[in-house]
Amino acid sequence: MTAPATEPNAQAARRARSTPAGDGTGSPGPGRLGRRYEHGREPWRRRLRPRRPRDFTLLWTGSAVSQIGALNMSTAAPLLALALTRSPVFAGWVLAVGTIPGLLLHVPAGLVADRVDRRKIMSVCQAVRIAVASVLAAGLLFLDGGREILLITAIAVEGCAVAFYDVAETVAIRHVVPRDTLHPAVGKNEARQHMAVLLGRPLGGTLYAIGHMFPFVLGVVTALVSCLSLHWMRTRDFRAINKRASGAMPDDSHEMHDKVTPKDQRTSQDIHQQSPGILAGLLFLTKDRFLRSALGACALANFLFQTVMLLLVVRAQEQHLSGSMIGLLLATSGLGGVLGSMLAGRGPRRASPRRVVIICGAVWLALILVVALSQSAYYGLMAWGACGFMGAQINVTLSIYELTEVPSHMQGIVAGFNRFLTTGALSVGALCAGYIVAALDTDGAAILAAGGFTVVALAIPVLMASDHLLRIWPLRAATAALAEDTEAAAG
Repeated sequence: MTAPATEPNAQAARRARSTPAGDGTGSPGPGRLGRRYEHGREPWRRRLRPRRPRDFTLLWTGSAVSQIGALNMSTAAPLLALALTRSPVFAGWVLAVGTIPGLLLHVPAGLVADRVDRRKIMSVCQAVRIAVASVLAAGLLFLDGGREILLITAIAVEGCAVAFYDVAETVAIRHVVPRDTLHPAVGKNEARQHMAVLLGRPLGGTLYAIGHMFPFVLGVVTALVSCLSLHWMRTRDFRAINKRASGAMPDDSHEMHDKVTPKDQRTSQDIHQQSPGILAGLLFLTKDRFLRSALGACALANFLFQTVMLLLVVRAQEQHLSGSMIGLLLATSGLGGVLGSMLAGRGPRRASPRRVVIICGAVWLALILVVALSQSAYYGLMAWGACGFMGAQINVTLSIYELTEVPSHMQGIVAGFNRFLTTGALSVGALCAGYIVAALDTDGAAILAAGGFTVVALAIPVLMASDHLLRIWPLRAATAALAEDTEAAAG
């Protein structure tokens, strides 16, 4: 005979029906929480948790603040040079020494990033930036003479530190982001660069108007914030070559990087045997059909974009648009880059990199045809913003390809060549744009740009479809031999 259920037993039964029961795997039971999981919904506390790894958030924040500070200083430096000397020539020299290191040092910076702990490289670069900005701000406050030499020296050192930091930070994402979240992380990183451009330059001009030393004080603060973000990271080992990269773990795998990774003992001889040199990185690019085609197309497009931007500015002035309106319309490129980066990070991941680059090249051609055929500055500058949108798509695609398809011990040198080609094309294009517009007028420059982008749009699918084009036949045997030596050393 069974005893009737007592009141405490009835309460326990009700609690059991309404409380999630664990099955030993951490999954909820049949309660309200379990019913939410059955319908594919997570509880609100889980939805509010950040989806990015903690180290990536710190890296992204520190890099964003650092880039804003660097752009703020690069904007204020030529203004300060004009105030000190009243010489446009000296201001041009200050502007040049700030950009030349970024052009010449990207490849050596990539070589260093493959042989030295990338986190240490970034920390040292930020420490150098703190020292340089502090000395420059103190010199402006206390020195009466020698400010010109101090300014040009500080800007040159600042440019070198920024070049090394940029390359190391580009390949450091792989150390802090699991493979399944790499795509949105790279998109967010690309959007950060466009947002920093939109914020950093106006901020530098505003602070300079308040006081000449304030942009450089902000440079100290931003570099310090970046240093602290690197210090607070849990991941300590950012080396490209270790036991995981050399055989203990597959090279293209990503682990949960929110845990501290153990260090292993290596000798300098091991580093130099496993790290490729500059020639090996260049040969790798010539052998990779996608990289050599995409980088060549992007370099030519960056060269032509400088001519397009200048002719749009000339057309806007001819149509009597105000300077503020021209600046606002030119900023659509940065806004398009932010939107394109966010969409690239959240877009479909099944599209192949080859297809993305081909589509972007075709859309670029259509947009430049709008610029060439339309005489309205408004339509041309709207097309300019759409070009920034498509450029962000290509940048994200290239970054993901380099982080997933290039071996870990070669990612630094490949990223260095990428920066060298694209940045160099921008610099050369800016130098030649004035001569092109002056010689051909705006209509002729627009026809030249349209013809150049026609070459880009047609060449991309042809070069990616044929593995025999752009091959250096006299160096074919040397390339194969060096590739075998590199693979044997890395394996």
